[in-house]
Amino acid sequence: MPSKNNSVKEIFSRLSGKYRINRIIDNYGYGEGIAYFLQLNSQSFRQDKFKSKPAERTKVREQRLDSKNLLVSSFVNDAVPESLNELIYKEELQIHYNDYTHKILANKEYKYILENNNIVKYFAKAENSLFHRLDFIDNSRATGSHLCGSDEYNATYIFLNPDSFTLNYQVLGPQKDYNINTVFNRI
Repeated sequence: MPSKNNSVKEIFSRLSGKYRINRIIDNYGYGEGIAYFLQLNSQSFRQDKFKSKPAERTKVREQRLDSKNLLVSSFVNDAVPESLNELIYKEELQIHYNDYTHKILANKEYKYILENNNIVKYFAKAENSLFHRLDFIDNSRATGSHLCGSDEYNATYIFLNPDSFTLNYQVLGPQKDYNINTVFNRI
């Protein structure tokens, strides 16, 4: 079983790409759309913000030596190249509110950065201020929390397999008490 640090790096290296997203907003409605995790410095991002390829992984041979410098084990591990430690997240969503006949278009943008074996989510436009840090519970689940005024957004990420994950927010505040559940499937 891989260590938590290796799992975090592996999960981050798999995020790059294009996803179909389906979102349910409790008691309010639902949304459907597309999300992108794009390499911030990639040529494809600069030329066309909606073209992306999954992150390429580099094979790194790791060797373990004992106290007498004798080879104990050797294996190949996927590593995330340094240039892939920052992803821009964009989503385009059509929201269908209950009790409202029109569709509303919504766009969001964040940065996900691999920092010290942690994934950290930042606002992309608000001077890169912190949104939340993902605290991994185990090799496939992480939580994060964000305070916005009096409202708290508690996130749970579940990484189901290399091509899909869920992001669930529990929103609590003086005037708020609902869940936002989003499923991401790579396309």
